[in-house]
Amino acid sequence: MEIPIIFGIQGTKLSKEEADFFRNTKPFGFILFTRNLENPDQVRKLINDLKDCADLEEIPILIDEEGGSVQRLPQTFWETRPSAKELGLNFQEDPKKAMNLTRNNYYEIGLTLKDLGISVNAAPVFDIQYQSTHEVIGDRSFGSDPYAVSVLGRAAAEGLKNAGVIPIMKHIPGHGRTTVDSHFNPPVIDASLKELRKSDFIPFQENSDLPFAMTGHVQLNVVDPNLPTTLSSKVIEGIIRDEMQFQGLLISDCLFMDALPDTVPERVQASLKAGCDLALHCHGNIDDMKKSIVNIPPISSKTKERWDSTLEWLYSK
Repeated sequence: MEIPIIFGIQGTKLSKEEADFFRNTKPFGFILFTRNLENPDQVRKLINDLKDCADLEEIPILIDEEGGSVQRLPQTFWETRPSAKELGLNFQEDPKKAMNLTRNNYYEIGLTLKDLGISVNAAPVFDIQYQSTHEVIGDRSFGSDPYAVSVLGRAAAEGLKNAGVIPIMKHIPGHGRTTVDSHFNPPVIDASLKELRKSDFIPFQENSDLPFAMTGHVQLNVVDPNLPTTLSSKVIEGIIRDEMQFQGLLISDCLFMDALPDTVPERVQASLKAGCDLALHCHGNIDDMKKSIVNIPPISSKTKERWDSTLEWLYSK
């Protein structure tokens, strides 16, 4: 039985210790970062080795390949892609052109990933850009207009789907208002629900039929003044599931970010208890991985059902 966790790995090759650990623990999937990627042949072999450990045909292999400032594939071998901000610049003058450019760009990204054996792209970003938005979002946002972000995010997701790759919309319920980097500090949002419903929530609510989303480590004080979204059942159940009506697969953002309290193993448990389907354990340190699976529950039937629905969505016309 698989466990509800996505693991990163340390380097460009799978060590025997990693391979044995993955065979025994059966993680739900894997995520790749620049540290794991050298050239096309090396990436394909690494992915095949990961799949051999899992002994599953449809095991998710994830990457963050957004374009702009977030491109994991080394540009020595792979094409540089425009940022979401660049793609969104023409929306006001020519929405149709901007949508087509976005869809085609993510289709090309998807083809590249599919060719390597990568099946899930943690993109696009549905966060809104504000003047005060921290640069950690920066060029990753399609813009400041909730409608434009919603439409272009949808076009990006369609492009990936058309290439045979599953998109993940992020960072639900909205990271754009944050003025700090959640990798280092806890972002706190003091806006009212009325404000959020007129802005940050819109792109996610309008695209709630997409099958896969990633939480943001943002604390919505109006809903839960004590915990960030990833660890808050009040936000996950009350806002994401009930209000936004997102019923797809929900994965945490990386659980090594300093926005979160406690230890990483505690964060794994807390994120799953709060309502995340999957915990994202990125750093690839095998000792940390071993600590994080202690007492972890097996994947739930609901999560399995959501994954099956994601695959149905991908293969539907």
